[in-house]
Amino acid sequence: QIDARAGMRNDADVKLAITSLGDWLPNAGGHLYGHFKIGGKLPKLSINGQLQGKSVVWQQQRADSLHLIAGIPDISHPAGKLDLQATGVHLQGLTFQQVNLLAEGSQGDHRLDIDVRGTQLSGELSVHGSLKGTAWNGTLATLNLDPQGMPGWRLQQPVKLGYNDGAMSLSELCLSAGDPLLCITAKQDKAGNLDASYRLHALPLALLLNAAGEAGLPMRADGMLEGNGKLHRSAAGALDGTASITSARGSATYTDHADAPLLSYDQLRVNAELSPTSQRIEVHSGLDQGGHLDGQITIAGNQQSLG
Repeated sequence: QIDARAGMRNDADVKLAITSLGDWLPNAGGHLYGHFKIGGKLPKLSINGQLQGKSVVWQQQRADSLHLIAGIPDISHPAGKLDLQATGVHLQGLTFQQVNLLAEGSQGDHRLDIDVRGTQLSGELSVHGSLKGTAWNGTLATLNLDPQGMPGWRLQQPVKLGYNDGAMSLSELCLSAGDPLLCITAKQDKAGNLDASYRLHALPLALLLNAAGEAGLPMRADGMLEGNGKLHRSAAGALDGTASITSARGSATYTDHADAPLLSYDQLRVNAELSPTSQRIEVHSGLDQGGHLDGQITIAGNQQSLG
């Protein structure tokens, strides 16, 4: 429903009452209700209002409820405020009881804050940035991750972010949970050539299970990963560099049979040596019951370059 008033400027109220979102969008469902006020002259329209949703579904993602408040004083110069609150969110296998997202500011000075409280994972993120011409530069000031049943991970220092016409940069991002440490850095030029590196120290295998959204499985994973790598990917997709992951010992166990591991290993080593014309990957490990795993894959030739 649109209620517009006559005048030299746009002055209209737009009311939404969508009882079946699936009638408007494929693979969607739920209810949407909203009220927005539109004012000003084109192209400098202002939009202010709010949108509420219930049992909103899109493909495999859903939210029991959502509430969006929007205030944009001039759509021709993006600025203003977006405040989203959602409950009962199911996203990529993860369940969140509460999701709060706040984006506000102008092109020259803006920030994004995200706070999620979930079953498998809770966390906070805060980014502050500025857009000048085509160049965006920002700082990741906060990144806290709290996996279920595990120590929380905290950002060790602010991270510089950058984007300019396809070129991207990420200064070293290090997350620590006491002794465990995960660090990554990356830089890509406008043409698409990417350089990246990583460092792992005492990274729990259980964290990977949580990250995959499988923390609810009746299984536990024990063990720590170490590793480092430095990789280059050309704009054509060819890889060059080295990567390694090691683990002194570990196991996978059904929680109701803790005394009988499904699989256990020791002295796991995975090494990769990559170049545009050949790739070599080796895997070595001891297995339970005196077993051994020794494998090697070599691919050679320009047409077999991994991408």
